[in-house]
Amino acid sequence: MPVAVYTTLIFLLSSMATLAPSGGVTHLDKVAHLVEYGMYGGLLVRAWRRNLGPRIALPVAWGTGLLVAAADERFQAWVGRSATWGDWITDAAAPVLGSVLVVLVTSRTRTAPNL
Repeated sequence: MPVAVYTTLIFLLSSMATLAPSGGVTHLDKVAHLVEYGMYGGLLVRAWRRNLGPRIALPVAWGTGLLVAAADERFQAWVGRSATWGDWITDAAAPVLGSVLVVLVTSRTRTAPNL
């Protein structure tokens, strides 16, 4: 459910014609994309781990993130916003980073059995 809600939020934000980070900081939009899709990657890997198991969760989360990022950029072009390769690359890399971070933070260390 969180993935579906977050995906909807991504496309709702993308449909806003005047959505742009303020402050005049160079490449702030890339930081916004990185945060947005990094969180998405974390949600994806958590959902896929529960449904598919840990071995396949990361590649499926990455693939899902890539597809949604491409669809998001295409959707932005369709609604009259700019769609750039730079945004897509950031959108595509961020789920990888976010999902790996979630796996690293949530994984438990395995201890050797006492002999």
